Formats: sequence, C-alpha cells, structure tokens
Amino acid sequence: MPGTVSVDLWYPGKDNLPSPVTEGADVRPWHNRDGAYITRSAVEAWRRQGRLYLANAGTITTPITFGAGDILETEPDLDVSVPEGHMIIPLFVKVVLEGIGTSAQLEGMIAYGAGTPGARTGGTVARISNMRTNSGRASTLNNSPSLTTHGIYSNVDAAGATYQTLNIAELHRWRVEMTVDIVTAIDTSSHPKVEFVYSYLTDAPPPEIVGGSGTNYGRLNVFLASQAGTGFITLVYAEFGPGEF
Repeated sequence: MPGTVSVDLWYPGKDNLPSPVTEGADVRPWHNRDGAYITRSAVEAWRRQGRLYLANAGTITTPITFGAGDILETEPDLDVSVPEGHMIIPLFVKVVLEGIGTSAQLEGMIAYGAGTPGARTGGTVARISNMRTNSGRASTLNNSPSLTTHGIYSNVDAAGATYQTLNIAELHRWRVEMTVDIVTAIDTSSHPKVEFVYSYLTDAPPPEIVGGSGTNYGRLNVFLASQAGTGFITLVYAEFGPGEF
C-alpha cells in the first residue's frame, strides 16, 4: 500500500531467563528460540526483582494461639505495620487451623487502614523471607522491627494492639459453622480440613498499604476467632521502598 513501510524485526531467541539491565537502559523483547514472545505478570516481575516476601506466623510444629471467642479488633493474630517511605501490597494470606477447640463457629477477617499500632503487647515477631533466595533485598518490616512502630507480629494479647483509625476497610472474611460435634465426630464433618485463603487472583483486588509515622502507619490485620484455636498464618506481599511507588 502507498505510504506503508514493512519492517521485519529480528531478535536473538533465548530459552534462558534474561539478565536485568540497569535502571533506564534499553531492553529487547524476550523471545523463546521458537519465536514466541514471553511476558510476565507484575507479580512475577516483582518476584524476579526480589520484591516479594513471605511471612510465617507459627513454624514447623509450633503453632500460634488464635484469639478466643469473637473477633476482637485489638487482638490481631497477625499485625503488620508499615513505616514511612515504604509500601506493601498483600497478595496472599492462608490460615491453617491445627486445634479448633469445642466451638462450632470459626470466623476470620483481613482488615487494613492507617493508624498507630499501639503497644502490641505479647506480640511475637514473624519470620520474613525473600521469595527470591539469592536476592540482596531485605524487607524493611524485618529491619529492627519494633512493637510500637513497624514490623510483623503475631500472638498479640487481647486489647494489646490499637485498631486502625483512618481509611478502615475489611478486605476479606471467612466463616465456617461446623455441622457436627467437632470433639467427637470431626471425621464426619462436611468441613474436615479447616483452612482459610485470600488470594488477589480470586478475591478482591489487593490494597496498596502506604507507610507513615505517628498515627499514620500503614496497617494490615489478620484475625481468626475460635474457642481454643491454634494454627499457622502465611502472608505473601510485595514491598516497595523510597522512590519506588
């Protein structure tokens, strides 16, 4: 056609993962050797960059103890506080119950907002690992965490934390009503495996939890209420530092 220019673009085909370039440098599209383009989701790219972290509350054979009775907003089972200059995006939360006591009702919630973490009395610091094992990045939430400022803690005492006060939202809820006597007949229950999961892929889009200071720390809370519940919590999040968001 008049005025039309046809250009064939040829790039080296590579099955190996491409090496990152310096910030602002030119890059070529990534092709397999069969010519197919390869693209990544944002989350896959963040993992490649070493920006994804996994936090564990309870490890190996040592579970944490969940709050007894109803959900109490000042007793989070996992409490995240983000400092100024940083932002996290929660992508995945999994709660696994090991002991469930004698109550027939189990309920949980993920909430976020901004505020002061309070004293977080009784809190135990969570284990945080980079999801790229050779990455030199470290989560600021694992950098000298403090109960009264930043970090991820579990097993906070009843009335031990302060609930967020700004931009409060309940991101996700779980609930199970056991249909039989769970002490004597758990094997016949319609819910024999008690796990609760939030995933950005199948549930609500994830929030951007922007850090602050004073009464404006970025906050994320995970709650699980059971009569005598014990278990484990896994949190996967992306983190960005100053000038990155």
